[in-house]
Amino acid sequence: MSNQLKKVLLSIIILNTYNNCFGQKYTDKYIKDATIIANKWLDDMDNFRFDLTYSMMDNQVKEMTDSLAWHGYFNDLVKEFGKKKHSRKILSQEFLNNFKGIGDGFFVEIKYRAFFEKTKNFEETILLKQNDQSDWKIIGYQPLWESM
Repeated sequence: MSNQLKKVLLSIIILNTYNNCFGQKYTDKYIKDATIIANKWLDDMDNFRFDLTYSMMDNQVKEMTDSLAWHGYFNDLVKEFGKKKHSRKILSQEFLNNFKGIGDGFFVEIKYRAFFEKTKNFEETILLKQNDQSDWKIIGYQPLWESM
């Protein structure tokens, strides 16, 4: 193999490695930023600040559910869970550039283990999407649990 070809191949390898590192840096930042929003949202929910949780939702969700319905739904859920007993633990965090049924975009899915007095094996999944202003908004919340 000629020296010129070796230089070209080496350059391609270096550029590819750099791009992968650069992409990973932004993926990690997206996950970190989205996790901050998700944690705040959950804290607001735990403390019955449903107006704040509603304000953190994506406009697509707000178009489907008004704030009164939202308040009632989560008020009922929190009553069913009971009081939070321990801090949540993050089970997984994943950056996605496409989500089934929604399409392309920047998404972060976070799964938590939660501990409430009236439940066991409680897991929550929160889906966030970055909007046109680069703000992370909640577009999905899925609690799964067994009653005691």
